This record gives sequence, C-alpha cells and structure tokens, in this order.
Amino acid sequence: MTYRELLNNVRRTLSSSGIQAAQMEAFLMLEHSCGVDRTHYPLVSDTLCPSEMVEKLYSLMDRRLKGEPIQYILGKWEFFGYDFFVGKGVLIPRPETELLVQTALDYINEIENPVVADLCSGSGCIAISIKKERSAADVYAFELSDTAFSYLNKNADLNSAYIHAINADILHKPNIDVKFDIIVSNPPYIRTNVIPTLEDEVKQEPVMALDGDEDGLKFYRAIPKIWSPYLKKGGVLAFEIGYDQGKEVSDILTESGFSDVRVIQDLSGNDRVCTGVLK
Repeated sequence: MTYRELLNNVRRTLSSSGIQAAQMEAFLMLEHSCGVDRTHYPLVSDTLCPSEMVEKLYSLMDRRLKGEPIQYILGKWEFFGYDFFVGKGVLIPRPETELLVQTALDYINEIENPVVADLCSGSGCIAISIKKERSAADVYAFELSDTAFSYLNKNADLNSAYIHAINADILHKPNIDVKFDIIVSNPPYIRTNVIPTLEDEVKQEPVMALDGDEDGLKFYRAIPKIWSPYLKKGGVLAFEIGYDQGKEVSDILTESGFSDVRVIQDLSGNDRVCTGVLK
C-alpha cells in the first residue's frame, strides 16, 4: 500500500465515523507513525509504506475510532506556539485558552520583574507560555492532581522554562510568602449535570479538571476569598470562563472587592476571560 492509499483509507474511515477534522487528523497520525510530514509527503506519496508502519497507523486509527482524543494519541500538542506533552489524566490545551495567556502578557508588559501565579495549572501550558514569552517573570504554577503535576514538570523541562511548580490544592490557603502582580486561572467550570452530555472524547479528560460543581462557579467563588491576600494592591485576577458565565463571574469579582471588572471575548465572539483589579 502506498502512502497516498494509506492516508486516503484512514481519512475516509475517520470521516465516515463522524470525525470532522478527518483530513488533518489522518495526516497527523501519518506523521506520528511513519515520520512523514507535509513537506516530505509529496516525495513519497506514491511509494510503498512499510507494513509495520501501516499496522502502527491503523492501531492509532482504532484508538481514535474508540473516542480517544487525537491529542492523547499523539502524546503532544501545540499551545501558544510551544509543544506540550499531554495524555490521560491531564486537560488538553485549547486554543481559546491562549486569550488568557495574552491577557496576562498584556498586563505584565510594563512590569519590570512580574510575579505570576497560575492556579489549576494542569499541563502547565499557561504558566510555561507566560514564562517563555516573558523570561523576567517569576512564575508559580499550582496543581493538585499528581498525574497532571507530572506533566507540568515534564513540560517545563521540554520547554526549558524555569517555573515554581507546586503540588497543592488551590482551595486551601497556600504555604507561601509571595505577593503576585497577577493571578491567572483556567479552573473547572462545567456544571456537574452537564458532564454526562459532553462529547465522548471530552469525557476522557479528567473530571476534576472539568467539574465546577452544581452551578459551575465553585472555583470562581473560592479563589478570590483565598488568594486575594496574595495579590498586590492594584494586581489583577484573570479567569478563563464559560461562554455563559460572564455576568456571574463579573458579579463575584465585584462583590469580592475587585474594580475595573471586564469580560473579554474570544475570536468566536464568546465570553472567554474575566478580569478584575484588586482595590
């Protein structure tokens, strides 16, 4: 079987199973299993693919057909221009979360040596991206899950980013003596009763990284209460939020003593980030 025939077989199979990005995913799996990227594909497309590589690609395809996220299958995913290891037990970095990173970078742009905290850090994609974009930043990343914390450390090494990785529950007072210029967080914010209705591949991600309790607001209520004492006066708290949570999270920040509360929309026009300044 040639590389072209193999790619077309995988694409057709994925597409017939309802996978919308079948062409892209087929190519990603071809590259991962056969080492053939888009640059070299035209040179080898009509040559025979070794049988062991065919078997490897079909094995990846079978995992995808069973609902495993393509990111877990590949074991690595890009976020903010950087690669991050991902796998079962860690939330997959999503492009809409890049807005939270950019919001943080815009704020600390004029601060000489900014001190940053990332709560519910997961893979570390937010904390590490901030550190890579602003090397002078002193970045702390807090994560409770042992599995996710392992990925956080591996990703810091992968990207040569020196950050303070702390394995801790952010719903408890931290054992630190630090004041932050900005605290960012992409906390669990999906309502508990919505979890069973999510797409199969999303349901393979860790529930603790998705479930924001009955109304999805558990972490938005808790973080300002617990973490405001660790924020400098005039410092910023920035959350990623669900598309329908802008008003509720804005009200929470206002009631928690924050001013200049703003909701920022993503490229799709959905509410995505909510920020407030500590009075």
